[in-house]
Parts: sequence; C-alpha cells; structure tokens
Amino acid sequence: MRSSFIFMNCDSSTPHSHRRIRAQTVEITRPSDTHVPRHPRPGGVGRDRRGRRPAQLLEMGPSGSSADHDANPSSLHDVFFRVGGAAVGKATTSLTINSDDVTMYGLFVEHYQKHQTIWNGNGGRTYFYQNEMPYDPPNQAAWMNGSTQGYAAYKVANSVTSHQVYGFGSYCYFHVNPGVTAEHAIEVPNNANVRFRSMVTVSLGGTGTIRHVINDRDGPSNSATNVANLVSHP
Repeated sequence: MRSSFIFMNCDSSTPHSHRRIRAQTVEITRPSDTHVPRHPRPGGVGRDRRGRRPAQLLEMGPSGSSADHDANPSSLHDVFFRVGGAAVGKATTSLTINSDDVTMYGLFVEHYQKHQTIWNGNGGRTYFYQNEMPYDPPNQAAWMNGSTQGYAAYKVANSVTSHQVYGFGSYCYFHVNPGVTAEHAIEVPNNANVRFRSMVTVSLGGTGTIRHVINDRDGPSNSATNVANLVSHP
C-alpha cells in the first residue's frame, strides 16, 4: 500500500504526566474495505482524543491485512490529531506505520511520552519532520527505554531495509528537570538504504540534552551547544 499524508500534525498537549496510557494516535497498516473505503482521499481531518478510548484515533487497515493498492494508492491530506482533556500528556506513542511504501509530507509529532513515531514498514519516505520531545519528564529514571536514556523521536525498526527522510528537526525543553537526557533523536538500523538528509537537534534555551542526532552520531544539543546539525546519514 502507498499512502501520502500531507501536513499531518499529532499533538499530545502539555502539561505532561508520567501516569501512562498505553495508546497511540494513528496506526497505519494495509487498508481493507472493513476499516476504510478503497482508495480513500479525505482532506481536512481533525480528531481530538479526550479519554481512554479508543486506542487509535485513526486506523488505516487492521493488523495483518494484506490488501495491495499499489496501482491506486490511498491518501490523507491536512490531517490533525490532538490528545486532550483527561488524556493530556498521557499518550505514549503517536504514530505507528506498519505498511510498506508510505510517504509523509509535513509530519509534525509532539510531546508523547515514548517514541513519537515508529516506522515498521519498508520503502517509507518522510519529507519534513518536526518534533518536540515531552516537556517534563520528572527525572531520568522515569524516562528510560531499557538501559537507554530517553526515547528517540523517530524510530525505524531494525527489520526495515529501506527508508528515506529529507529535512528533520527535533527539539527538547526539559523544564522540570534540565538534567534529563535523550540519547538520540533518531534511531535506525545500520543499513545503506536507510538514509536521512538535513537533520538538526535543538535544546531550547539549553534546557535538557539530546546527546546525538542519529544513533551515536553528532551532537550534543545541550546548555553549552544548543544546536547540532548533521547533513546526511549514512
């Protein structure tokens, strides 16, 4: 399945709370007729999540579906999702992409507790990605991914063999505890066909640290050096 997402904004509004709700805003798999119309092209979609249900605000295709619309792809345009009300700051992951050949244009994802975006499908492309990490992890121990400090904003699964991103920015502002660190903004497998171009990380006002831009490369963005740029990876 090929899908184009134009100006897609996913926001878990502050204030942030570390009492977790295991939910996500969007999940994309291969579409089937039971979840979305064949070859949908809706525009101007807005959803506001204010409780514990549903688990997803939008699901394109159920898990495990295998419909192939490569000859006539689906698309969404001008899509906005917000997690608010009682669920403010409690959603863990915004966007999970399981399908192959998904293309995003203008993807903004902010303030979720864990990974902001998880990409499991092959052949994905993103043209411009903007992100702010959660503002207020109370301490480092509360914001750990196993033994890794913090969560990457943009994670490409180890199983992915092809992926491209052009124009990436991730920002931290850990105002509750400026000693909190994110090990990296981007986490990807070491594969020559997983390519990123024109990346930047920023510690806003030097409040918190993003140690590396991608995996263990470049950075940091911290109180001494607010901005880190990386032209390309690998």
